[in-house]
Formats: sequence, C-alpha cells, structure tokens
Amino acid sequence: MPISRKNSKIYKLQKDDIWIKFSNGEYSNEELIPILEYLYDNIGTNKNETETIEELQRTIENISIIKEKENRWIYEIALDLLIEIDRKYSIKKKN
Repeated sequence: MPISRKNSKIYKLQKDDIWIKFSNGEYSNEELIPILEYLYDNIGTNKNETETIEELQRTIENISIIKEKENRWIYEIALDLLIEIDRKYSIKKKN
C-alpha cells in the first residue's frame, strides 16, 4: 500500500489487529465472515488503489454469497417451520 495516503482507511488497515490476524491466517472458520465484513467496511476508497479495492470488494462479496449458499438449509428449515405454524394457526382460528 505504498501509494496510499497515510490517513486513508486502506493504509490504516496495515496496523489494524483484525487485518493482522487475517493476513497471518490466525482465525477460525467461524471468524472468517465477520472478519471479511469488517474489512469490507473498512477498506474505504482511494483513487490510486481503485482497481485493487474494487477487486477486494468483489472477492469478499463472492465469498459471502458462497457462505450464504452453504447455509441455505437453515433458511429452508425456518421457512418450513413458519409454514407449519401458519397452517396450525389457521386451523385453530377457524375452530
């Protein structure tokens, strides 16, 4: 990040504990998404690093989508439960 200004968000990430933990690979699978969300929110903007920042943001977004697809079963179970609750409520309401 030598092109970045010292007061830019992306430059400041170099000394951020979360960035250091991430770049050293010192995190668990459970911590990955929250770390990526934090980094996404704290990359900022920088005219000199626009392409790099946009690529990082796209990569983080793609990883988030993959994780959401892995958790699809949770959404399906929740939806099934809501449908069942609504069905039982509707039956009781009619009686």
